[in-house]
Amino acid sequence: KNQKMNVLLIQPPHPEDLNREYLSIQIPINLAIIGASLEQEGANLRAADYIVDKFIKSDFLHLLQEFKPKMVGFTSMTPSIYLVREIAKIIKEHNKDILIILGGIHITMLPKETMKEIPYIDIGVIGEGDITIKEIYRAIKLNKSLKKIKGIVYRNGDKIKLTKPRELIKNLDELPIPARHLFNVHKYQKAHVSRVFSRNQLKIAELFTSRGCPYKCIFCSNIFPHFVRFRSYENIVAEVDSLIKYYKINHLS
Repeated sequence: KNQKMNVLLIQPPHPEDLNREYLSIQIPINLAIIGASLEQEGANLRAADYIVDKFIKSDFLHLLQEFKPKMVGFTSMTPSIYLVREIAKIIKEHNKDILIILGGIHITMLPKETMKEIPYIDIGVIGEGDITIKEIYRAIKLNKSLKKIKGIVYRNGDKIKLTKPRELIKNLDELPIPARHLFNVHKYQKAHVSRVFSRNQLKIAELFTSRGCPYKCIFCSNIFPHFVRFRSYENIVAEVDSLIKYYKINHLS
């Protein structure tokens, strides 16, 4: 029971037809926080960001063979969802026992549809996944049922089951500092971040200070209630201090 499980976190590539000139390429902070949450549970982690690394099937199979993950977690918005399907298929063909989890806005908006569309996904995380992923990890490790875990969609034989919704995290200070060490900072060097600012000139770090939005734009999938949750000043400053200390950063995005 005290054995560490190997978990691989994946950011899928951008679709080929996307105009990359307009994109800010950043370390995926969402995955870095999920990674930090899993590290608190004792997981052994690796991350692959196929926005900065080219996805090459043979290299990916080599990674699966060498690392032997028990769980693979994807994040995805709608444009990349078919690429998640392709990579998930490769994983299941390599080893059908690897548990595949998908989080992100697409599965949050369309949980049952996504599970039907991508038969390789075992569990979908709906809404904020920071606590949910810990509970999934524990359940898999102890071979327990998933039905009591809030905020997921999962397979039970041929059926697709939705559990009760998970409440939003009220106190963002409880979240761990993102596990940026899972990503190779140098690979992001060539990409611009916030408009005009370049990593070639500045040592830039991404930082999130709040979650949620008070506005009601009609084009937004805004699944969260219309209020904002903030991290405390002290909590943000502690992270900034560590970024300066470990990464020598001089610009925040």
